Amino acid sequence: MRTSMEDSAPAELAERRRLAYDRFGPWTYPVSTASEMPPTFDPWYAELAGSPLVIKLPVHDERRNLKPSDVLYERILAVGSQGIISLRVSAGKVERQDVPYGDISYLGLSQDLLRGALSIGLSSGAPVQVVFNTVSVELFEDFVGLIRAALPKGQHRFAPRECEPGPTRDDNLATVILDSLRMRDPGLALLAYQAPQVLESREAGGRRGIVGFAARLLPWRIDGCLLAATVSELVAVTRGSPRPHIASTKGYHYEIAYLPSTAFLRAAVEERDLANGAILHALRISLAGQDRELLFEQDPSPIVTCIEPSS
Repeated sequence: MRTSMEDSAPAELAERRRLAYDRFGPWTYPVSTASEMPPTFDPWYAELAGSPLVIKLPVHDERRNLKPSDVLYERILAVGSQGIISLRVSAGKVERQDVPYGDISYLGLSQDLLRGALSIGLSSGAPVQVVFNTVSVELFEDFVGLIRAALPKGQHRFAPRECEPGPTRDDNLATVILDSLRMRDPGLALLAYQAPQVLESREAGGRRGIVGFAARLLPWRIDGCLLAATVSELVAVTRGSPRPHIASTKGYHYEIAYLPSTAFLRAAVEERDLANGAILHALRISLAGQDRELLFEQDPSPIVTCIEPSS
C-alpha cells in the first residue's frame, strides 16, 4: 500500500523539506534513497526503488522565491524494466506517463550554453520534451545511455564504414563531441563530417529584386555536422541552422541524436538552394515518427549505402 507524504511524521517531513530546500538549485539530482525522493512523489518511491536510475528535476525558479513547503522538484524520470516512467506535477496533481521502449524512435540531447533539452521521439505521437540546466548534462547522458541499452534490438543492421578526414583540432567542439561519443561507444564509426563553413554567394541563382540582390552578395554560414554509426544505431550531431554570416550570428547550440535501426525507414540526398545562390546537399534520414536532416557542402550520397539497413 502506497504511503502519501501526508502520512509521514510531521517532524520527519519538515526535516526532509528543509534539507531539500538547502540543496535546491538549478541542478538535477539522482534519487537513491527514500529521503531523497521529493515528498510530492512519495507514493511512487516503492515502485521506482528498483530502477537503475531515477532523477528529479527542479522547478524553474530561484530559491529566494520559494519556501521549504513549496514544490521544489516538478518532475521525476525513471528507467523502468519496460520503459521510461515520467511523473510530473501539473495544476497541483501528479501526472504519469509511461513510454514503452518499443515506442521510442530517437533520443536527442541538445545544449545551448546553460540550456539543455532531452527529446524522446515516439512512433505513436508527439515527443517527450524535458528542459534542464547543462550543469547536469552528465547525469542525462547516463540516463540516455541506459535507455539506449534497453531499446529492443531489431533484425536490421547498418554497415558502418569509417570515413576520412574527420574533424581536426581547428573544430574543437566536433573533436570533443566525437571523442566523448567514442569513450561510451568505442566501436563507433564516423560516416560523414561537415566542418563549419562560410559559403560565398554565386553570381547565378538566388532570388530576384533588391532583397534577392543583397542576399546573393551576403555569405552564408553553416555550423557543421557529423554522422556516426554502429551496426544498430546512427548518431547524428547537428549544430544550428544555415544563416547569413555576420558577426552577431555565432551559434552555440548543438544536438546529439541517437537513431535506432528499429525506427529507420530510408535515407535520401536532396539539394538545397540558399538565398545567396549557394547549394547545399541535405541528407534526409526518415524515421518512424520524425525526419532528420544533415547539411553538407559536398554530395554525401556515397554514405547512403552504409546506412540503408540490411536484414
